[in-house]
Amino acid sequence: MWQLIVRTGLILVLMAIGGGFLGAVHPVGDSLAAFRMPLCVTAGVLLLLTCRRVWILRIGVPLSVACAWSALPYFAGASLMGQPVLRIYQKNMLWNAQDRSALFADFVSSGADVLTLQEVNARNLASLEVLKDRFPHQLHCDFRFVGGTMVMSRLPIVQTLPCSDGMSAAQVQTPAGPVWVIALHVSWPYPHPQQAHVLRLMSAVAQVEGPVVVAGDFNMAPWGRQIGRLFQQLNVSRITPARGTYALFGFVPLPLDHVHSTLSGELVSVRPKMGADHRGLLVDIGQ
Repeated sequence: MWQLIVRTGLILVLMAIGGGFLGAVHPVGDSLAAFRMPLCVTAGVLLLLTCRRVWILRIGVPLSVACAWSALPYFAGASLMGQPVLRIYQKNMLWNAQDRSALFADFVSSGADVLTLQEVNARNLASLEVLKDRFPHQLHCDFRFVGGTMVMSRLPIVQTLPCSDGMSAAQVQTPAGPVWVIALHVSWPYPHPQQAHVLRLMSAVAQVEGPVVVAGDFNMAPWGRQIGRLFQQLNVSRITPARGTYALFGFVPLPLDHVHSTLSGELVSVRPKMGADHRGLLVDIGQ
């Protein structure tokens, strides 16, 4: 009975792994792809428990290897070229968090030039007033009940895009010239409307020209097919390595937050949660 349960579980996990590569066929593929690494680990454990079944090994081992191999490149980050011209702090603040003092102190001590924020509701927006002297140039765009997106900058904002749901886009003046900084909060994948949301975002950024940094909570791993279309349109490359910035159920690490750019850059550090449910990302951007 135990072996039957394990084998059934393994077959279901292997089907989920395979389905995770079909995001171009149906959005449910991206839903499964978000859990690719946890599924790989689970498959490996179940394979060890059922290794007496040769036919399962013949199917399971190649699928597990392909699963891990496809994700491994994403665990390496980019490297900074030359001197940094912009430091970005990406953070989902959590709409109902309580004490913000440690987080705000980290914003300041990190040396960030620009904050890209999500879940900035009325409460979080009011609390951010204490940082107005440090980051006087701001753009906030509302988004759903959990709160909007926001760009806060110590550098001047020279122009902005109209607000779109889940997007704040501001062009900041760096020592090396203007750079678009786009803060995003993307809907969860299927059955949530991530595909439609990405299409709206693609339309919203269609006129962006020049250097771009895209940072946010994408509610999807960086290998997702739908968000990949947005990255392709903006011609940005991934800066941050895949890191578990959000723990589903408190123990399943998912790389939902990341940073992409047309410029070079590198991850400085992954920041603690500090009262939120997402870890932050501190990134240097070069020329």
